[in-house]
Amino acid sequence: MKNLVFILVACFVPFLSGLGQPIISSFDTEFQTGPNDFYAKWGTKIYVHGSGFDGTSPSNNTIFFNGSIVNPYYSTTNTLIAIIPESFRGTWPIQVKVGNVLSNSSLYNLVVYPVPKITGFSKSFGSAGDILTINGSDLNYSPVVSFYDGQPSSLPSL
Repeated sequence: MKNLVFILVACFVPFLSGLGQPIISSFDTEFQTGPNDFYAKWGTKIYVHGSGFDGTSPSNNTIFFNGSIVNPYYSTTNTLIAIIPESFRGTWPIQVKVGNVLSNSSLYNLVVYPVPKITGFSKSFGSAGDILTINGSDLNYSPVVSFYDGQPSSLPSL
């Protein structure tokens, strides 16, 4: 009888493995600078890696950020790629839904911040060492500014 039980288990394990929950193993973004640096700006790509995703059509997968939905534009059975919408701001874990089956939550949170918008300057020209005030919104998300020559300049305070 033990041999019969072993044969049945061996036959059903491959069949059952295809019915499991989608699993997120990791994610990364275009701006990732280190292994635990999970930041994204509006309009950038996020790559969700794992298993059990639907590779036949991106529309069969949904990515959730704190309950908000993002539809991937690319999918394989182990990777989804989506664009971060402009309305998103905050820190959230990620989940994926395939059909009606929800994945685990990501181990790390994704931090989404807006793109800084410059509305004006205190001077339109100056010499090296002159103080220039940059006005705008969401500037605290970008502590470096580049001028027309492309050279970064440190911002001492915001």
